[in-house]
Amino acid sequence: MNPLLFIKPLLGLVKNPVVDILISKTTGAIKHKMDKDKIIRAKEIEGATKIDVAHINAQKDSIKDELVVCTFLGLLIANFVPFMQPHMEKGWDLVAKADPMFWIMISIVVSASMGVTGINKIISKKK
Repeated sequence: MNPLLFIKPLLGLVKNPVVDILISKTTGAIKHKMDKDKIIRAKEIEGATKIDVAHINAQKDSIKDELVVCTFLGLLIANFVPFMQPHMEKGWDLVAKADPMFWIMISIVVSASMGVTGINKIISKKK
């Protein structure tokens, strides 16, 4: 059986002015929607960039990051100071026995401190 027998009636539809208008309107609407989505996405990216720049400018004079680094560096160094080792060992044992809710609270504090975008950047680097 010849496949052109099935296609030939469909070709007559394409030549129909009503179908031609329908096709042009549909493709025009799709193109308009795609252009609109591009513009919206560009505005979202521009807005996110402005927010990131504002966030960076707001933290220029902040010493919060330095305090966090110094705190964790102090904990690391204290593990190797001989008279601090028994205290550090007891502390790490207590941390190991901590309730899971403790870790949720710590995660919230770190997220609030670094910001959710900072946490997302750290997580995405690990993957």
